[in-house]
Amino acid sequence: MTLQTMRWLLLAGLAACAPAARGPSAPAPRPAATALPDDGAAHVTLLHINDVYEVTAVDGGKAGGLARVATLLKRLEAANPATRMLLGGDFLSPSAIGTARVNGERLAGRQMIAVLNAVGLDLATLGNHEFDLSFPELGRRIAESTFGYVLSNVTDSLGRPHFGIPRHRILRLTDGRGRSVRLGVVGAVLEQVRRPNLRYLPPLAALRAEIAAIKDSVDAIVALTHLMLRQDIELAEELPELDLIVGGHEHENWALRRGARLTPIVKADANVRTVAIIDVAVRPGARPKVEYRLMAVTDSIPEDPAVAAEAKRWTDLAYEAFRQDGLEPARVIATLPMALDARETIIRNQENELTRLLTGAWMAEARDAEVALINSGSVRLDDVIPAGPITEYDVIRLLPFGGKAVMVEMSGALLRRVLEQGDINRGIGGFLLKASADMGPMGWRVGSTPLDTLRSYRVVTTDFLVSGGEQNLGYLNDRNPGLRLIRTLRDVRLIAIDELKRRFGR
Repeated sequence: MTLQTMRWLLLAGLAACAPAARGPSAPAPRPAATALPDDGAAHVTLLHINDVYEVTAVDGGKAGGLARVATLLKRLEAANPATRMLLGGDFLSPSAIGTARVNGERLAGRQMIAVLNAVGLDLATLGNHEFDLSFPELGRRIAESTFGYVLSNVTDSLGRPHFGIPRHRILRLTDGRGRSVRLGVVGAVLEQVRRPNLRYLPPLAALRAEIAAIKDSVDAIVALTHLMLRQDIELAEELPELDLIVGGHEHENWALRRGARLTPIVKADANVRTVAIIDVAVRPGARPKVEYRLMAVTDSIPEDPAVAAEAKRWTDLAYEAFRQDGLEPARVIATLPMALDARETIIRNQENELTRLLTGAWMAEARDAEVALINSGSVRLDDVIPAGPITEYDVIRLLPFGGKAVMVEMSGALLRRVLEQGDINRGIGGFLLKASADMGPMGWRVGSTPLDTLRSYRVVTTDFLVSGGEQNLGYLNDRNPGLRLIRTLRDVRLIAIDELKRRFGR
């Protein structure tokens, strides 16, 4: 990193972090455009975020918040007009606010599009969770966006881009010293959600084709991805034309260089606990030079008033909808002595403190139950709840779809089949979280006794799981002779709230 570039990144970062009085009458100081290095290079500044599910701050208001990101963006734009904000996927789902029904219709990401529009986002790629929405819902969200999209490796069954999203973009920018840059952007998402009209191309092959199409028309190429880190590393190693990879999916920050040309791979933390600030310096005849750093987004950064107001508007609408369901989102219910890990990569593969808490809550709700079964896909937070105060809204985030717990009578033969399939479903939402059922050295056990296929068991589970809607468990429905509904219990969120109070309440 040159001394001038280091100075510019430091000035931009210090100004972004400088405390300032909140409100439109006292804007925080911004770096002057002359802070841009006079080194003969054209400079592009990128502000990158990924995996954003909350429009407001998290961790009790201490971290994150899109209104604070808007402040950072404005300051970077003041330092360099060739500044663009990128988003590496997963922002429409899973979102607790997105499940709220306002005027009879699920928000389904409307709140996030409205707030990101207000922030001034420039370009996004889709994450795997965007495909949680129905195609009509996703199409409406894309149409509502004032920012652009790029995605190179997803088409419909006929090979056409969904919703007309371009396979690549070329951004033509002019920096604060009047120097021009043509920045090519390609995009990729991992294959996770499967639908009949959703076709995934291998990210490496798809990006190789798009890079070949644009490499002679641009000065630098960026991959905006939502892939696993190992896939991003493969891109860096196999596609030397890439100058930068900015991505998402892991929910924790990464900053590393891989491949023969040491291509940077940068990811920020989920819910904008951090953002990545990147400088791309382009000189004629030379490979672009990329410098980057991660910045914590804390309450020392003032909120942009307009974005804060937009976020509050949608939050108020959602909270009122939740109150109609008997929930009070802002209420603190307990103080956690430890973090609860709800990341899908964990809870769809193994049990942990959180899953045991949930299955224990189900067993406490139905005291005559012999087994508890919960489909891991009902837990949609895909994040970590930190130690400390936990609110009812955190539980809504954890179990956004709600629904009821139910007690059913299940034949032993059916229970064994369900348990076996639940383990086969490892890695997807049909992986089953269990209480009082496990695989012993001689086969499945209920409690300490071998499962008896000739008798029936009382099982507490979710109404969704016995509706036949879960992957590879479609036979688990009211038409199955081995299944009988005994009674319907309470909303699963209320059950979880009571268990948290019982275990950790003050």
